[in-house]
Amino acid sequence: DEVSIVRDARAGNVTYAARLHGPAQMTLSTMPLDRDAVFSDLTPANNSQFVVHLGDSIRVEVEAGDGNPSDKALVVLQVPASQYAHPTGAVFSDVSRVGGELRWSPVARDAGKHVTFCFRLSNSVTNPLRPSFALQSTRQTRCLQVHVPLCIYKATSGETVRSIARNFHTNWRTLFMLNPEIGHPNQVAAGRTVRIGSLYTIGPHQNLTSVASTARVSWTSFANNNGAIVNRLWTDEYFEAQATYARMSSVIQAFDPGHGVFDVAYPDLDMLHAYNGQQVCLVAQLNTNCI
Repeated sequence: DEVSIVRDARAGNVTYAARLHGPAQMTLSTMPLDRDAVFSDLTPANNSQFVVHLGDSIRVEVEAGDGNPSDKALVVLQVPASQYAHPTGAVFSDVSRVGGELRWSPVARDAGKHVTFCFRLSNSVTNPLRPSFALQSTRQTRCLQVHVPLCIYKATSGETVRSIARNFHTNWRTLFMLNPEIGHPNQVAAGRTVRIGSLYTIGPHQNLTSVASTARVSWTSFANNNGAIVNRLWTDEYFEAQATYARMSSVIQAFDPGHGVFDVAYPDLDMLHAYNGQQVCLVAQLNTNCI
């Protein structure tokens, strides 16, 4: 058949159009195939690093664009599945046609975590005249590194030494001694960082219970303030792996499935690494008669 119409994005170029012979006409392309979906300048650069304290939050906008109006683009957030790097309560909500907003306010068990947030952009090339046609285009990824420091809390408006101490189940005299730069226990400026405990490096012959006992820290406090380090074992995981860890099955069966069991000597399931050299946050209570 005789060609009557040629479609190309450069239809406005007279020189280019003159190369056609015969009765064929050139019309402007509405779907240039050489344009991929890309992240906009609003999205932070790949491997950007952020620090967010307990009590504070991080908000990141992610946006992408596709020059082809008929293509379908999608941005998906990927987070670590590991309990040591999973961001508790992080939310990724849609705020535009292609993109979204990440919001995260770390809680106590997130202290010490290094979290990698990755935004994955993909798009499908489509043809409005052929609904069944779809071609997957190149995927792009941008990742952010977010660190939550141990033993530091960022005060918000209206908080005092006493209210912060209650939140971390300690007494106000402990925090007042750890933060001598605070002039009065009833005055903490919004945005000020407050030390809620002391950093301690575990020695070669210590385990978690010996450290907690020596520092007179309750096990609940120790586990809650070191969630990125303490190995919390879920019994249902062990029931699935009884063949590998048969020697532990008799201990695990003493607990109901789904309840937490802590390993006080090893931070890994294979029991290859001890806690030696790990830093932990000790939120202890001083005797009220000490000050």
